Amino acid sequence: MPEWLTWAQAGARFGISADAARMRANRLGWRTQPGNDGRTLVAVPDDADVKPRHRSPEVQPEHPPEVRPEQPERAAELARLSALLDAALGSIERAEAAADKADRRADQAMIRADAADADRRTAEARADAERQGREAERTRADTAEAVAADLRTRLVQAEAIAAAMVQAETERAAEPLVRRMWWALAGR
Repeated sequence: MPEWLTWAQAGARFGISADAARMRANRLGWRTQPGNDGRTLVAVPDDADVKPRHRSPEVQPEHPPEVRPEQPERAAELARLSALLDAALGSIERAEAAADKADRRADQAMIRADAADADRRTAEARADAERQGREAERTRADTAEAVAADLRTRLVQAEAIAAAMVQAETERAAEPLVRRMWWALAGR
């Protein structure tokens, strides 16, 4: 299980500077996240074995530069530069924490956008189904209307036939009795 350390702690663990630890972690793809105190934490794998680089003997000074008591202005300048460096490293860690937070917000926004897109596709599918249902109902209504029109036509025809039969019967009833009997005997 990885161990979560600050940049300074990771640098101290491997014998390198905090900035070198940050660059190495970026290069190796180690995860980072903001800590509760605002400083960036890095997940250092258990099997991590980072070795500091060693300078060649001709480049490496024999003794670190010493601040002699006769150079107080140099000591003050070194202290000021050290404080500036610490402040800059703190700013870098805060900026990295803010960037990590922005990345997480962007990831969450992408998740919400994907969910909204899925909801939109579902709504479109429902709308298509509703549209198809309306078209099927419209087709059934058109068919029923055509059947009703046909029935109306047949009814008009049946009424015309019934009216013609009533007319013929009325005309027959109006003929004299003798003629009706003659027609009856003739088989008409």
